[in-house]
Order: sequence, then C-alpha cells, then structure tokens
Amino acid sequence: VKGHTGGAVLNALFVAASREGDGVAQGIYHHLLQRSSVPYLRMVELWIYEGIIQDPYDEFQVQSNDDLSKDNVIKDFNDTYWERRYTIRRDKIPAFLGKPALVKKILVTGKYLNVIRECGLEVDNPLRSSISYSTDSDAYYRKVVDSAYAHASRVVLDLLLRKQNLIQRLRSIKRYFLLDQGDFFVHFMNIAEPVLKESVRDIVRRKLESLLELAVRMSGAKHDPYKDDLSCFLQRYTLMQKLDAIH
Repeated sequence: VKGHTGGAVLNALFVAASREGDGVAQGIYHHLLQRSSVPYLRMVELWIYEGIIQDPYDEFQVQSNDDLSKDNVIKDFNDTYWERRYTIRRDKIPAFLGKPALVKKILVTGKYLNVIRECGLEVDNPLRSSISYSTDSDAYYRKVVDSAYAHASRVVLDLLLRKQNLIQRLRSIKRYFLLDQGDFFVHFMNIAEPVLKESVRDIVRRKLESLLELAVRMSGAKHDPYKDDLSCFLQRYTLMQKLDAIH
C-alpha cells in the first residue's frame, strides 16, 4: 500500500484479503480494513446523508469542482453544471464499493441533497445510520446506499411536484411552447408584426415584452397562474442552430 492514500489503500488491502488463502492472514487483513476504513466510510456517510464532502487529504471518490459557477443554469437549461459540479474519481474507489450501480447511486444521492440545500431546505435523513466495514459488502452497502438514495429521491420529487408545482408549470409550458392554446400567439404576431419587421439591433426588447403581455391577456392564457413568468428575448442564432446545440 506504499504510495497510496484513502480509497486506494482500502482497495489494496481488500484485494490482498481476497487473494489470501490462509484464514489467519485473512483475519488480519479484514481487521486492518475494518479499522482503516473508518475515516473513509465517515466521508461516505457525510456525502449520502448530508451531501457534504469533507476530504482534507484528497482521498474521497467524489470530487467537488468548486470553480464552476451555477449562474448559467438560470440562463441556459442545457448547461451541464450539475454533471460537472461533482464527479467520480475511479482511482479512489475501494473495491468493496466498486460496483458500477453502487458508485453511481452514491454520487447521485449526494447531488440530490445538494439540489435540496440550494433550494433553501434542510437536509435531514431520519433513517441515517453509521456505516462500518462489512465482509458481506455487496448486500450491506447496497442496502445502506439504496435507503439513502430513496430518501433523497423522495425529497427532491416532493420539492419538484409539491413545492415548485412542476406539473402545473409543465402545463403552462405546453400552452406556450406547444401551442396547446395558441390564440395568444396569433394575437402577438398580429400586434407585433411592425416591430418584428425591424432589424434585430433596432428592436427594443421591453416593447416586445409589453406586446407579448398584452397578447396573453387578450387570449385564453389570461387565466394561467404563471403567465407573468413569460418573457421574450432575441437570439443571435436560428431555431435549427439551437436544436443542434441541444443535441
């Protein structure tokens, strides 16, 4: 294990224990694993129960990219902030936590908790339990991580559906972008036609937004509770270029 730290040390000990045929030697390796895994599993606990990375010696399997800014998330729905904010370091994963499905769930659980915290809510798991090294690693760690993942998923889903009214907002988006009730668009194109004929650099955005607001209030969309969130802006590229960027 010389030259290794964190998960790499635990991985080396686990591999050695797996290859050792002598019962006494195996017992020694498992004892070493049990004692040396305590700090690492404490980091796992903090991550899957609180979404916190406490890794002063750069040993944990999840890495936080603190240089990223989330400002673009509001402006660009195609932004990859949450994909790049927390990432996996394969060389830091202990073998007993190395199943691909388990690695992914550990990562996603902590990400969900960070989303919850970013929305100003407290992160608290009533089913939280201390994690220790187990020779029956697959079943034990899968059960612990599945429980934490289920709780984090449930809280995020409740946040989206109940607190942020996702279904109602999707209905609103359907009305405007899929023209579920497209009469507002007809009104808008009729009253905004003279403005839209001008050069892009000469168009005043505030004037367009005023016309859009008027068109909405003249249409069936006037009863939409989220109509005030609707706005317009001018892009420097075409619709096809935007679709290409998304895909």
